[in-house]
Amino acid sequence: MALPKRFQPNRDAFSLAEVTLALALVTVALIPVASLIILGVETMRESIEETAVARILESISGDLRMSNFADLSQIDNSKRFFDQEGTDVTGLPEASNAIYTARIIVSNTPSDVDLPGGLGRVTPQELKRIIVEVAVSRGNSFDFNSPSATVKRFPLYLPRYEARARS
Repeated sequence: MALPKRFQPNRDAFSLAEVTLALALVTVALIPVASLIILGVETMRESIEETAVARILESISGDLRMSNFADLSQIDNSKRFFDQEGTDVTGLPEASNAIYTARIIVSNTPSDVDLPGGLGRVTPQELKRIIVEVAVSRGNSFDFNSPSATVKRFPLYLPRYEARARS
């Protein structure tokens, strides 16, 4: 006796074994892709942070070069605040939401320093050693002296510039 047409198995569909095998292959292919996406997002985050820190250093370095050399000791241990793009927000209402805090430490060079490339020697009166410490702070109350603080330190050397009269 033949089954009615509506009870006959459909030969146009996939079997359970074929569906299981296809899902296994897709899973094996997607796991490495997902891990690469996670790695890419982490690398992008690090790149954004490095770019912001570079902008912060550029801003501070430019401001220091424009400052009077004799007055540099007045900014020792000062803090400046920056947003997520590395833009200075010190003194602005946005400073309470700062992402980065930078501390500037000014000191004299230890003694006479030989400049690279045979450029000669400079004395501590002609060269200031400046340490710029940058930390991800999420606000303007970051404590640089905390043992749990993650701080990046960048040394800068700032020579005395003398304005020379044109002849």
